[in-house]
Amino acid sequence: MRGLEPEYLAKLKPESWPSPCFITDLALLRANAAILDGVQRRTGAKIMLALKGFAQWAAFPALSRAFSGPLWGCCASSPDEARLAKEEFRGEVHAFAAGWNEEDMAGLLLWADHVVFNSFAQWRRFRPMIEAAGRSGKKVECGLRLNPEHSEGTVPIYDPCDPSSRLGIRPHVLARELEADPHALDGISGLHFHTLCEQNSDSLARTLDAVEDKFGRHFRRMNWINFGGGHHITRPDYDIDLLCRCIERIRDRHGVQVYLEPGEAVALRAGVMEGAKNIDTGEPVAPYAAANEFGTSRIPARKFLRSTVDAKKDEWSDYLGRAIANGVKPRQAVELTGERMVSDVQATIESNMPPANAPSTIRRKLRQEDKGGGLMHAGTLIDTGSLLRSIAFEMEGKE
Repeated sequence: MRGLEPEYLAKLKPESWPSPCFITDLALLRANAAILDGVQRRTGAKIMLALKGFAQWAAFPALSRAFSGPLWGCCASSPDEARLAKEEFRGEVHAFAAGWNEEDMAGLLLWADHVVFNSFAQWRRFRPMIEAAGRSGKKVECGLRLNPEHSEGTVPIYDPCDPSSRLGIRPHVLARELEADPHALDGISGLHFHTLCEQNSDSLARTLDAVEDKFGRHFRRMNWINFGGGHHITRPDYDIDLLCRCIERIRDRHGVQVYLEPGEAVALRAGVMEGAKNIDTGEPVAPYAAANEFGTSRIPARKFLRSTVDAKKDEWSDYLGRAIANGVKPRQAVELTGERMVSDVQATIESNMPPANAPSTIRRKLRQEDKGGGLMHAGTLIDTGSLLRSIAFEMEGKE
């Protein structure tokens, strides 16, 4: 809550924190996960956490289906990430890198469920190790990364489909391999492409047209297709309906399981907003709110905000997820959730939170009430009502 940040940080004593460090809001993390879960519920797609984008394992219980979250597993790019995923996230572990060596592969085979190769050369090199692991009881599904030669990015150096890119197998390379060996795809369970970066679903739709045109004839023999990452699903203007149609199209047309590895999120803030004023005095409400939330030498702490978040965060996450699953547009679903958060915080303020007002405060409120300006009977946190009226929500995100 912007208006509370200085007081909140002071209460946490940031000078005692290790440096550098990250501070993560679990309520926002759960809200983001709920939006992703809405896509899963509508389409049957499985969404994975890309560890290269977020690897705070203390927060994994909020994300993993093995705990209280909705996500199916993690995508790793090294044996160490694969181990972290298996031990801490406890779901499926998918691994991809542009190149592996024997030491990498030996480590991956301890933890990974899917291994995606960047080339046929890598697949041929490590297929004996994969098959040996299978004979020992460790089943690993293998995939190949595709390059559809369709660019949606604007910066060539970051474009995986740029003519100079070595990421993924191009259509003519796949055709050449199959011409030399019609069984070249034997042992391959899935295909993977990753061509987007923080983009909307219209970019995915155009990419899928290219992928299907150039590689679609091989989809029917696969168990899964991985759409990779770069899907800005939780952005306010993201077209989730189009995303779901893209997933359903591939799922239904080719009979495969669809995976996604999205990132980025919308930050939903609920609390006393910066700039909120006391309607009687014109003074900012935030310092008054902070004094009551955290307490001072003269005012006891009444945690109207933190207690509401602790009590209601799971309900808010479920509410948001159900809204998305029922077809509500993401921005509208987030706004509805924000309104519910505001209502819940206001209800806490009106609940006459303990401890009771001091006798001197009660006398002051009685005098104020006699003059027609007090609201003593509404609760310990209500005087003029400015705090109650100042509770609002704010939505932030990249457009």
